[in-house]
Amino acid sequence: MPGPNDSRGAEAHPAGPLGGYAPGMEMLTAALIWLLAMLSIGCGLYWLVVAGHVIHARWVLPTLRKGLSLPAPEVPVCVIVPAHNEEGTIGKLVASLREQDYEHLHVLLALDRCTDSTAQQATDAIGGDSRFTVIEIDECPDGWSGKVHALWHTVQRAPQAQQAEALLFIDADTSMHPGCIRSAMALMEQRGDDLLSVLSSLEVRSWYEMLSQAAACFVLTVWYPPVRASREHRRRPFANGQFLLFRRSAYDTVGGHESMVGHLLEDMEFARRIDASGLRTSVLFSAGLHKCRMYPTWDSYSSGWRRIYVECAKRKVSRLRAAAVRLIVTAALLPALALACLWVVPWAGWVGLAGFGVGLAAVAWGGGISPLAIAAFPVGALMMGQILFSAAANLKRRVPTRWGGNTYIREPR
Repeated sequence: MPGPNDSRGAEAHPAGPLGGYAPGMEMLTAALIWLLAMLSIGCGLYWLVVAGHVIHARWVLPTLRKGLSLPAPEVPVCVIVPAHNEEGTIGKLVASLREQDYEHLHVLLALDRCTDSTAQQATDAIGGDSRFTVIEIDECPDGWSGKVHALWHTVQRAPQAQQAEALLFIDADTSMHPGCIRSAMALMEQRGDDLLSVLSSLEVRSWYEMLSQAAACFVLTVWYPPVRASREHRRRPFANGQFLLFRRSAYDTVGGHESMVGHLLEDMEFARRIDASGLRTSVLFSAGLHKCRMYPTWDSYSSGWRRIYVECAKRKVSRLRAAAVRLIVTAALLPALALACLWVVPWAGWVGLAGFGVGLAAVAWGGGISPLAIAAFPVGALMMGQILFSAAANLKRRVPTRWGGNTYIREPR
């Protein structure tokens, strides 16, 4: 029988570093290693599924470039551009519109309560081109968003808009390839669309765009996959207000911009009403034919994406928070765990990192994103996760949203 100083029991059950017994610590360590390996493999599988969705979308949906090889229809188009203090961008857009090779075209510039040199910049860029008309708007009634009112006012006032068989609404911070409108019209005719929307190629000029713009757009494509937005049945309606091409009959059927009073994302509401009316819509990748620089400063960038997310989430706080958690976990936390897994279960770590790499490569290919921007995707995921969380908090607290010269308080649902 061992005495009080007998050490054989201690040798049989040596204490672990936290005071437990080694077998228990070994079991815990093995469980943690197993969990890490499973999370790493899960990361790889998730991003392989993402890659599959991107490849399927590009296989099923044509890009806007396909329309360049199609015959151009002879349908009168009226392009309407809302602009509020866009002196830094309006000249570039007008120049690209003047280069359009579509013959049946007229452009209306709806200048909404501009207090800078937008009007002068627009006039100088037009240079007497008879295909352009400038309409200046001095007020915005209560209850309207500035953009929606400017577009409604212009459609009602301008005979070119009243007579057109197709209406194209584009933002002032965009620019176009010379064949952009011809291509879009050809695809609309070929596909039989009543609304054709284009996912613009986003320009990158600042650090915050380089780091987070890919992640910002990724959130929207998870919520509203382009294939589901474009199919004929059980559609998940989506449209991008930077480029909305309507058949005039469809525009009138859903009530035009007069029915968009009170909506900050009229593009999403148009998509929902087009779907509810049984009309056909498509959401296509621009493949560089339509470009956009969304926000020139970090403040406008963060507040702009908060506004977009709130409206796309249908003002649901829980949906915003869930999207933030999903983005941070799948694009930052799981890849970091896969990297750590290389030191304990190398094959599982490589599975996770390889799947993540394939997924990001597919996202870059599908969205025309630069390798440098896609490499920063995990950092961008953290940034956009924070913006999603702040959007949820602002919505819950009813913090006012300022956009287009007006202030709005959005009620959570």
